[in-house]
Amino acid sequence: MKTIIWDWNGTLLDDTDICIQVVNGMLRKRNLPEINFDIYQAQFGFPVKNFYKKIGFDLSDEGFEDLAVEYIEAYLSDFNRCSLQPHVEDTLKRARDNGYQNYVLSAMEQRTLEKSVSSHGLSKFFVGLKGITDFHAKGKIERGRELFDEQQIDSLHTILVGDTTHDFEVAQGLECNCILVGNGHYSAQRLRQECPVQVVNNVSEAWVCIQHQFNN
Repeated sequence: MKTIIWDWNGTLLDDTDICIQVVNGMLRKRNLPEINFDIYQAQFGFPVKNFYKKIGFDLSDEGFEDLAVEYIEAYLSDFNRCSLQPHVEDTLKRARDNGYQNYVLSAMEQRTLEKSVSSHGLSKFFVGLKGITDFHAKGKIERGRELFDEQQIDSLHTILVGDTTHDFEVAQGLECNCILVGNGHYSAQRLRQECPVQVVNNVSEAWVCIQHQFNN
């Protein structure tokens, strides 16, 4: 069975602006310079601790865990305002109608992920959703392996679609193919420089590449 594993934040959910607003609120609180979209796409990355250091947070003055909690609380209070990335519903429908299995693999907490996907009317397009059990639990690679085991997913017939270098690392860990979109948390230019996989501008272009990879 041909399977597509979709990342949620940044790939299907357009939450980059909300993330920037939350980070800027934290920076203002500490009288630090704010960032814009270009700076965010150029600097954001994993581990997130390094991103915080790059944009000016003093982690010797306050702990990363405290910053993470502050960020998560502010993000969760605002992320319901996020819209979907362009072409998402049409792309998921095309994939489902062509007999592909759609799944979401996300670092978002499981119940929050389920509510978010449902609120956008997308639950019908997915066989399953796999988030994390809490914000200090297993990462995406471990949760992805659980998903593959539970659903008996064949990595040789699976493509992971994400928007960060970490999604590429997750695909490597799961031993499946990967396509990256450049309209989320990383720019397309940066993804092309850092990851040796196909990089496209949006999920509609990803769908074209998915068909090509599966049919060749």
